[in-house]
Amino acid sequence: MSSISGSPAEAPVRALPGSSGPGRLRDGTGLLLLTSEDRSVGTARSFTREALRLWRLHERAGIEDVLLVVSELVTNAVRHRPAHVTDFEIRVRIGHVPGVLAVSVEDPHPGRPVVKRPSCTATGGRGLLLVETHCDEWQVLPTADGGKQVCAFWDLPPAAGQRAERRHDGHLPASG
Repeated sequence: MSSISGSPAEAPVRALPGSSGPGRLRDGTGLLLLTSEDRSVGTARSFTREALRLWRLHERAGIEDVLLVVSELVTNAVRHRPAHVTDFEIRVRIGHVPGVLAVSVEDPHPGRPVVKRPSCTATGGRGLLLVETHCDEWQVLPTADGGKQVCAFWDLPPAAGQRAERRHDGHLPASG
């Protein structure tokens, strides 16, 4: 598990196995850079769990759903890449504003993920079905470098006196 140190406004998360450096958590936003290896999935889960705990969303956010979606998106980024690509960086972003939690996973591969409907006996191909059923909304956007960003959103009950907001352009909501 990662540890948070520093002020609540900006807290570094120590480097974890699979990461290319420490992650950063700020008020309402977080960024983790990962290497393209299997152990990065657990690193992304730990980072996400820590962010939700730090922001006190771990009880409201349906944490198991969020962790499952993060795992599936990072697994897809690691596994579904061109055969000639052996090493690349994966960016995991997490953010929240009143009423909305958003997670995105960005990789340099241009291929768009496709939801499959596997047979009952198939041993794989259910990842995006899980994403589709364990978040309120998801989308895929191209990145400037030709890759893609897969975003997932969860509606959170807003705190008293706040309203929910959601951006549909693939950017995480800015903290206010």
